[in-house]
Amino acid sequence: MQSSGLVSVIIPNYNHARYLDQRIQSVLNQTYQDFELIILDDCSSDGSRDVIEKYRGNPHVTQIKYNEENSGSTFIQWQRGFDLAKGEYIWIAESDDYADHSFIETLLDKFNQNPAAVLAYSGIVYVDKDGRELKRTPLCKYEYKWWKGDEFIKHKMLIGNSIANASCAIFRKEAISDILGEYRTYRQVGDWVFWIELCKKGSICEVYGHLDFFRQHDSKASPKAHKSGLQMKERHRLYKYLCSAMYISKKDRRRIVGENLLLIRRSHDFNSVAIKNEVLDLWAKESPHPNLLFISTVFRKAILKVVRALG
Repeated sequence: MQSSGLVSVIIPNYNHARYLDQRIQSVLNQTYQDFELIILDDCSSDGSRDVIEKYRGNPHVTQIKYNEENSGSTFIQWQRGFDLAKGEYIWIAESDDYADHSFIETLLDKFNQNPAAVLAYSGIVYVDKDGRELKRTPLCKYEYKWWKGDEFIKHKMLIGNSIANASCAIFRKEAISDILGEYRTYRQVGDWVFWIELCKKGSICEVYGHLDFFRQHDSKASPKAHKSGLQMKERHRLYKYLCSAMYISKKDRRRIVGENLLLIRRSHDFNSVAIKNEVLDLWAKESPHPNLLFISTVFRKAILKVVRALG
């Protein structure tokens, strides 16, 4: 089915001058060409402006905005891009990533297949700072799979964020019109909150082809946030938000708490034992029997490992 509709591509940048050319070129060279490009710079200090200015005259570039002060939040920049976007669809193309040239065309075709679709996302290739492949998300015997929003949230978004990189997704702009600003109050897991709210609005297409290249490098905020305990604290806050919104059953609540206790206990990446104990206590308060949850989670994982080994 023929793709159609203007796509607003938002590139929020902060100090990614090294990667900006590759990112912008991977957008401009898409096989699908009905898009506008909005470039937002959050007061970079690394020469990003020089790279961005090279593209000012490009016919696809409709907006270039420079912040006078750093906003302190990727998600505030997202919202700024949403307000500027004129397209029917939105792609947040993070400035240190890049994409296969068929990315827009492949995902947009899924919206044409299903009028109820609000989001489509692709498989991910994780690459290092120089673009060398580290790992890939699993393939499937099918090219893609459709999910109803509530089922997708239950099976793909409770324990972890299956839309692991904003750059791997395109979504319908109309579907975010009444999403509240809760996601903008987070520093690390705001995207997770945003996707959950969006997925409530309709169907989701999971495309298994690896069309998004997700760069891992030393200046990324996520590893630092995990070491400081911020990420696990925000995961706990997200859990409380989900509970208050009645998205999850008691059984799923126990499962989420058990998985996070296991994750914390196994981690050796926290900056100190005190930080690890702090986040462990935070999550343990969600269950009167945290040790039983931990044991049951370990036991379940062991059983699954044996079953898989037996084929």
